[in-house]
Amino acid sequence: MVNKLKDVFGKQRVENCLSQSGKSNFYIAENDSTSQSYIADETDEQFDIDRCLKVYNVEEKEIHHISVDACFLTQEYGYDGEKCDFVIFSEDKFCFTELKTNAESTKSKSIRRNIKKAMSQLGATINYFDDQEIDFSEHTLEAYIVLKKPLYPTDQASIKE
Repeated sequence: MVNKLKDVFGKQRVENCLSQSGKSNFYIAENDSTSQSYIADETDEQFDIDRCLKVYNVEEKEIHHISVDACFLTQEYGYDGEKCDFVIFSEDKFCFTELKTNAESTKSKSIRRNIKKAMSQLGATINYFDDQEIDFSEHTLEAYIVLKKPLYPTDQASIKE
């Protein structure tokens, strides 16, 4: 998939935003000042474990990460729309991911608004990749919204949706 992305988007663009890990467990966090996501491990003290995605890679496959927000889809590349935070992928899965862990409201209306915004960002990014005619035929496509656990009571029907 990395080579497909390089063919479509250009080698430099992909390499500037790409990282990978083969560790059994790692995190994907977001830099608060740059909004770029990055791969971190448990020894990295610069991220809040409650504000990131933990990846369980039990087969220790090579997992690739592209920071979409603030790197891959920017005005520099002619993109000015909504976008998710990052994509992660392996040889058989491709996952679009939006972190909504910095939302500080516990009000149900704000939570729903954040989730709708995340869905819109994921949809826009998926549509962008689709418009570029990326061949995902060998991949299972997934999309995730990562919510900060203490702020979102997951027993509410609106959150589960």
